[in-house]
Amino acid sequence: MDLAPRGGLASTRVDSALERCDSQPRLSGVRSMPNSRRNRILVVEDDSALNDAICRVARQHAQNVVGVFSVSEALRVMEEWEPDMLVLDIRLPDGSGVAVAQEASRRSPAPAVIAASGAATAAEAFDLGQAGVRTFLSKPFTLKALEEAICRAEERVPPINAALKAQVGKRELLDVVSDVRSTMIGEAIAKAQGNLAGAARALGVSRQAVQQLVRKRHRADPKPVSERTRDEAESAR
Repeated sequence: MDLAPRGGLASTRVDSALERCDSQPRLSGVRSMPNSRRNRILVVEDDSALNDAICRVARQHAQNVVGVFSVSEALRVMEEWEPDMLVLDIRLPDGSGVAVAQEASRRSPAPAVIAASGAATAAEAFDLGQAGVRTFLSKPFTLKALEEAICRAEERVPPINAALKAQVGKRELLDVVSDVRSTMIGEAIAKAQGNLAGAARALGVSRQAVQQLVRKRHRADPKPVSERTRDEAESAR
């Protein structure tokens, strides 16, 4: 989804933000996010002073932090930069942050999302929940509340019971089990950057079990080799 023409102000600001991120010094003693690949946080907030304040807190948790000010800039950043976490304002100048959360949910691995708003509608709250957002901040918030929200987002395991209950009577058990298995395998492999041994550790199974599951997954949903990691593609043969 591309909401701003390339080469305009939004594109220039995105390039500048990514350049600043690349030049950020690596902080000693930074708390690493569990299972994080790159330790990256994307801040999406249109108020410049608040954006800066959130970025300062975020740098206590991540080595790479990018701050942008709109939906279009956030989507542009995610085209070429893969955040592990988003701190996302819902009311933005060019639209709703829901669009950013929905795009984030389609990523693999999917970043954790902290949604911040003083006046989110019921429809927006529902859509955010559907996009996997489980951590919310009500504006105005203190920096201590932000710090606590980041810690919760790092550690929280979203409940799945409600989603599973909703499947009863609508889908067969084996279909749901297959979808859960396929989704978890894909996410684990993405978080492990294609390393099946790393994916196996994340799933608590053996590498051989992951290889077998990958083969089954590709038989059920084959994709071109170019869309797979080399390790995963070789295991699918």
